[in-house]
Amino acid sequence: MTGAERVRDIRGPIADRLCLRTRSGFQWVERLHRPGPHYLGRAQLSLLREAFPGAHVPWAYSAAVAVWPAVPSPALLSDRMLTSAFAEDDPDWPRTLRALGALAARVHRTPLTDELRAALPDRSGGPAWLAEEAVAAEVRAHRALLPLETAPELAAAAARPPASGPATLVHGRLSAGSCADGPVPLAWREAGIGDPQRDLAHLLAEIVEAAALVNCPAPVARARVEAFLDGYRDLAPAGLPPLWDAVARRIVEHYAQGVWAGGDLAGAAAALPSVERCWAELRPAGVAHR
Repeated sequence: MTGAERVRDIRGPIADRLCLRTRSGFQWVERLHRPGPHYLGRAQLSLLREAFPGAHVPWAYSAAVAVWPAVPSPALLSDRMLTSAFAEDDPDWPRTLRALGALAARVHRTPLTDELRAALPDRSGGPAWLAEEAVAAEVRAHRALLPLETAPELAAAAARPPASGPATLVHGRLSAGSCADGPVPLAWREAGIGDPQRDLAHLLAEIVEAAALVNCPAPVARARVEAFLDGYRDLAPAGLPPLWDAVARRIVEHYAQGVWAGGDLAGAAAALPSVERCWAELRPAGVAHR
């Protein structure tokens, strides 16, 4: 991009991401380490753009490289979520999370035409980055290293079979780390057809983990969860699937991914008990599982 200035450079085990300052705003560029058919290509992204107008769908320049439309800020939602300020009763968080919940509901309610069903990948087996068996095997191996005996209730919930439900269009990685502050979800190359609770559980798990990390008071963290779910319920009042086992599965998956990527097994061991306490506190009253 002519005249673009690099303002952020985020390296990861799955992809590297750059944020560039351009004349039109800040643009995110992603380069996949292992490009393949499990990530959406040009034709699929074009179809998704038509099916879900208004989404920040990227342009695929190659199998590996995608560029997102400009956003007004280089900040990601995770920049705010992973700080001590997340423990404060900031009125902007309910607005932000309600907007994300409403967006998730619109994604999940998008009609699945025959064209979409034929073109988009099946995500029922998990997210795009686990579609490559070599990566999935590595993450499973690192999951086995986690000291889950320090969080037995969380581990038991994560081990229960997922509740079945109708497949929908899914975002694939509804994460604070892939959402420009605003909020503007990015990462649409991982969209497909799969279990809608994965989308919801992905962000809810981040709320749980962040709340545990910064010692967020339970009432404040609970309000964050309810804002997100209220935004979803407003547009899908009968469509909220059972979630808390799915949240537990995502938390365990996230720690396994983290250990695989960075090897911080000691950090995971230290964090898991407090994350389990927060997860248990934030479940609706009377919900033992699912």
